[in-house]
Amino acid sequence: MQKAEHIRADRYPHERFCLVAGAVEGKDRLRDEGFLVYDLADIEAACSTR
Repeated sequence: MQKAEHIRADRYPHERFCLVAGAVEGKDRLRDEGFLVYDLADIEAACSTR
């Protein structure tokens, strides 16, 4: 059985997409457009604050 069959689409009225990469050029512009964008620097910063 595919995982997609277990997701209840009615519980998620809006689609959200996330991009994760080693480095992302223009990530501030993409974030301004509503995208969730993370690169390695963001992940390292989040890990170092714990």
